[in-house]
Amino acid sequence: MHPATPARLRGSPADVLGRAVNAANDALGRRIKTEPELAGMGTTLVAMLISGTTAALANVGDSRAHLLHGQGPQRGQTTQITEDHVYGGRLVADAADVPNLPERLARFLDGRLDGRSPDITLLTLQSGDRFLLCSDGLSSYVPLGLIHVALAATPSPAEAVDRLITTAFDHGGPDNITVAVSTSSAQTARSLRGKGERGQSAIALRTGDDRPSAS
Repeated sequence: MHPATPARLRGSPADVLGRAVNAANDALGRRIKTEPELAGMGTTLVAMLISGTTAALANVGDSRAHLLHGQGPQRGQTTQITEDHVYGGRLVADAADVPNLPERLARFLDGRLDGRSPDITLLTLQSGDRFLLCSDGLSSYVPLGLIHVALAATPSPAEAVDRLITTAFDHGGPDNITVAVSTSSAQTARSLRGKGERGQSAIALRTGDDRPSAS
């Protein structure tokens, strides 16, 4: 999740973010070429570029973005605003009629070109909107109702992040829990924090495996 003034962007927010995702995929491809033992390595991705009152949202795989609406008819409600790229559900017709169909990623970044393009959505920021970007270490373990409570009941993005990570741990989440929260206002407030593999903080780069205290 990153803010940028329109003057700093070389192109529209959607174009800039799309190029960034492609660059990340290309970097994976170069790494795998130099280290063939990493073949099969891949990642999901969700990212947001904020420019003024416009936000470009990109997702590949099953990392998710949610929005606690600050204005409009859905004010006060939290909705998922990305679609998981998995086989099953809405992505395969009549999937519910196929027995034992596992959920598998249909799209991800692994350095190859075919089928790795992200979904990119343009959003107009409304005052009071609170965005959540997260890995499946949160969304696969914490029900949407509890995610909503954490977003709605905490006064600051930092407190929301701490509460979400604590809730994910309490519900059996693994150590690859990554959470980013942004609140739109006259001056957008941002807070990023994540728990990464091996107990490291994936976004804030803090080390250790201490759990944040719930707010």
